[in-house]
Amino acid sequence: MVFVLVDKEFIEERRRSLKRYLQIVCRHPTICETEIIKFFLTYQGTSCGDNMKATFKNALDEFSCEPPTSSSSIDRIERHEEDSTGIRMFHISQTHISFLQLQFSQIRTYLKNINERNFKTADEYLAIEKSLQLISTDSTRIERWATGLNDYWPTIQSGLVEIPVEINAVAERINEECKHEDEVINDHLDMLIELLQGYKDLCKRFEEALQIEQRAIQKATNQNKRSLTTNESSAKYFNSYLFFRGGFLLIPHIVEFYQGQTNRLSDRIQFRRILSESDKNIPIDSSVTHEGTYGWVYERLSP
Repeated sequence: MVFVLVDKEFIEERRRSLKRYLQIVCRHPTICETEIIKFFLTYQGTSCGDNMKATFKNALDEFSCEPPTSSSSIDRIERHEEDSTGIRMFHISQTHISFLQLQFSQIRTYLKNINERNFKTADEYLAIEKSLQLISTDSTRIERWATGLNDYWPTIQSGLVEIPVEINAVAERINEECKHEDEVINDHLDMLIELLQGYKDLCKRFEEALQIEQRAIQKATNQNKRSLTTNESSAKYFNSYLFFRGGFLLIPHIVEFYQGQTNRLSDRIQFRRILSESDKNIPIDSSVTHEGTYGWVYERLSP
């Protein structure tokens, strides 16, 4: 059995962080109504993770999406105009959230610095208390050489006995107030800053997804423009061909083939048609060239 020594303050900090996180999740107007969150918060028993996986195995997450349909690109183009206003509002909200997160983070830093100075003040009061206690309990014999003809020092020393008690009470009150303020900062202001940071990160992910969506819309728009241009050109040329009732006659003069062999060396064979009288007068090498019909010859070019 292995024992791990964990600091109590560390455990308490983890507990408060988990509490703040659950409060943020439960305060979200959409997330708090999801079935998986309700299942997690109300589940009683063991193997909560395994049961959640089995129960919500078909649930979509932020990295999943519906399978695209054939009309998805057209739908994106039609939604582009409607989404422009929403995109503008999103950018305004994103800028505002970043502004709030920055300002509250600065306020938290200032409050932390003030609280640290207050803690230091409490420690200094405790140091004063100790010094006064040492003075009030000092048993050194006072000689006439030091006090002269007056006997005021014993009275002063006895009067200093009560002052450390009051100073200690002041130091304790300052410590309690600092701890309370520190808890307020951790439980409320930190939760607000973490909530704003969470929304800021969500806006960043949404912006990345929005950029991908806009590139897809632009790509679909360009494809549609090219398709319309091609269709118009094809219809124009087709109508002109249809008007003249014409066509094309393809008459090859040379046809070349590659015939693969097991040794990976291809046989290059060419079929050539003799058209002019000068071609007919060229002697044919029967070792590589063979005469066919209708003025065609075929010959091996390589190997």
